[in-house]
Amino acid sequence: IKECDDEDGDRRRESREKFAHVQFPADPNLCRYQCFDLIVDDEAERFISCVGGSGCLEIEPAASSDTCAAIPQNNVLPFSAVPQDVFEGRWKKMLSNSWDLWPCQRTEFFAPHNDEVLPLPWMEEWPSNDNVWRMDLNWTVGAGTGRTFTMTNELTPGARWNYTGGTSAHPTARTRAIMWGTTAHENWYFLDYNEQYHSLLMHVCAYTPAVRSFDAITMVIVKEGVNITPDLLNYSRERAQEILGTDFGTLQRIEGCKTGYAS
Repeated sequence: IKECDDEDGDRRRESREKFAHVQFPADPNLCRYQCFDLIVDDEAERFISCVGGSGCLEIEPAASSDTCAAIPQNNVLPFSAVPQDVFEGRWKKMLSNSWDLWPCQRTEFFAPHNDEVLPLPWMEEWPSNDNVWRMDLNWTVGAGTGRTFTMTNELTPGARWNYTGGTSAHPTARTRAIMWGTTAHENWYFLDYNEQYHSLLMHVCAYTPAVRSFDAITMVIVKEGVNITPDLLNYSRERAQEILGTDFGTLQRIEGCKTGYAS
């Protein structure tokens, strides 16, 4: 992490090249995010959690903060645009415009009152609230270990986070998560659901209170079991640029799961 402070060092150069597609490719935090790839055991993860919960991140705001997309309200789909029986279950992240390019990303949605998994200690509304879903995001670090992390969220359809900045349109839903001692708030904007492909395009305006910064993330997820074909990739990329333009709709392919990695 300390090596990321050197603007002319190898780690910062590699980071600028890898994240040339984002709004602030020279942001040192992008270099630091890659250090998560070095978390290969429980002790390292406990250390990161300790840092996140220590208050050290709140000393000063982040050096850079994304501008989220300006989305006309009539482009925002309601939560009901995706049938509940389709939305519930496992999805895989296929495309993104942001720094979240870790391989083997899977998302699983649990409906209200689902009893397959137990709520985490910090969760306040799921599973008892009739309008609150659980969302587990799983991803695998790239250090060759196949270590998978899970970020659990409470997802509330029709609700929004009201903070200064971000997208002004009312979102499809909002999420809240606490991981590694840090709270994350996101407003989700569903923009295109394709029944044929079972693919969902969305823009996420994410805010991290500890560092007072935004991340603007456009992504496409597809229902698990869907075959990712060139036609699906082309359709998704074209729809993203049609709705959001090149600044927010230029998407990068996310690597799938390797043999032996957790799904």
